[in-house]
Amino acid sequence: MSLINFPKFVTENNLQKSDEETVVCALIKQLSLEICPRVLIEDFPQTEFQAKFFNKNCVEPLEVFVMNCSKDICQERMFAMGETHPNYIPSSILAKKVQIYNERAKTLIPFLQKNTHCHIINSEQQFNQTMKQICTCIEPTIVNVRSSGSEQANEVQAQIRDNLCNDQGYKLVDVADLLKQEELRRTALGCRLLAASSTSRKFTLDMYMQLICPIIWSGQAGENKFVLSGFPNT
Repeated sequence: MSLINFPKFVTENNLQKSDEETVVCALIKQLSLEICPRVLIEDFPQTEFQAKFFNKNCVEPLEVFVMNCSKDICQERMFAMGETHPNYIPSSILAKKVQIYNERAKTLIPFLQKNTHCHIINSEQQFNQTMKQICTCIEPTIVNVRSSGSEQANEVQAQIRDNLCNDQGYKLVDVADLLKQEELRRTALGCRLLAASSTSRKFTLDMYMQLICPIIWSGQAGENKFVLSGFPNT
């Protein structure tokens, strides 16, 4: 995942005096050049117009996080940070920034809540708790349906798997099939798998993770629930 800090992007591209449409168009152009399929855009959108224009001319973000924090807590953290810190903002400037944010948020946040997967995050709590709240919104759901091995158990396992995939929106991740595909394509991982098979060595956990993680964390829209089949075996 790559990171684009929107205010920094505006400054580096000398867009401070440009209108909002021009700035968002420049951002969209930058995104079109990104090689990484997953991009985190920080401090964007800042206005309802930016949000609407971006959604219309680019793509609706998969997830939007609004970090909710009062002015008093912001000021306390600035004092704790100290004036020598490069990110320190004087109280007068911070108060003005918070005022502008709150004014824009009156229309921006309702729009985001209505038109995107918007999550209001309590950032007044401890950092690890804030991160935990964010992770619960983006971490995929993985189900592993195991059978005892009997014929009846195998039938029940298949029924549960089919119900999850056909009716509940889960995607099947058949590890045995993925292993075969990887070997046939002769990718770097596929060659490692073939080498291990030819010498009767077991596949390592690292091999399985390289195979499964790109699917689980692909970031594809609507693909965050998975049924894992054929792994783990032990």
